[in-house]
Amino acid sequence: MHWWHANKQQSGRGNVGKAALQTLPVLDVTKLSGTQLDEAVRLFDAMSDKNLLPIHEMDKDMVRKEIDEQFALKVLGLPKKVVASGGPLELLRLKLSREPSIRGAK
Repeated sequence: MHWWHANKQQSGRGNVGKAALQTLPVLDVTKLSGTQLDEAVRLFDAMSDKNLLPIHEMDKDMVRKEIDEQFALKVLGLPKKVVASGGPLELLRLKLSREPSIRGAK
């Protein structure tokens, strides 16, 4: 979200003033309902025995993909088009996996 709101685009750099930070859409887990929290616990318990690839490989990690999709659908109640192949969630994972602060020298 920082990149999206940044007023200059230079290989991962941007300026966002403190006032603008309050406008960034960020998941506030304290606002989730009891039912949503219970569903999140069920999801993470069910997935806790699965191995994750390193974070910079999130675009290839089928376990992370499943967690993301299930969380988006079952906990947040987002529409299926968000998690569809080629959709926003897939694009986000792809962009994040290429972000220098995540990818590092890998």
